[in-house]
Amino acid sequence: MVGYYEILPHARPIEIRVEEQAWQFDDQYCVQRGCDCQSAGLTFIPVMGEGSQRNADPRLRLSFRYSYNDGQADHVTAGADAPSVSEMLGELRKAQPDLKGFLARRHSVY
Repeated sequence: MVGYYEILPHARPIEIRVEEQAWQFDDQYCVQRGCDCQSAGLTFIPVMGEGSQRNADPRLRLSFRYSYNDGQADHVTAGADAPSVSEMLGELRKAQPDLKGFLARRHSVY
């Protein structure tokens, strides 16, 4: 899988909020020729202060594989204090109401 921001490093970052915490959204996609998967690796990284996400508390990180075709999440890796997958997807859907189409378009860039 390759990150969207690795292919398009100047793409506008997506940030969501859960309660008082800001989160950066990072998405990765399969780039194998002939693969017809419709999944994305989604990672939510807490934004800490004015600086970069590099200083983010690892106990808050959340990542999982998300099938944007059927809305199923699996392979969840979550820090001890991370919000739930459903909370994060709910906030992401507020920012991107057509989440399936949004992720499919980003995947098609590859």
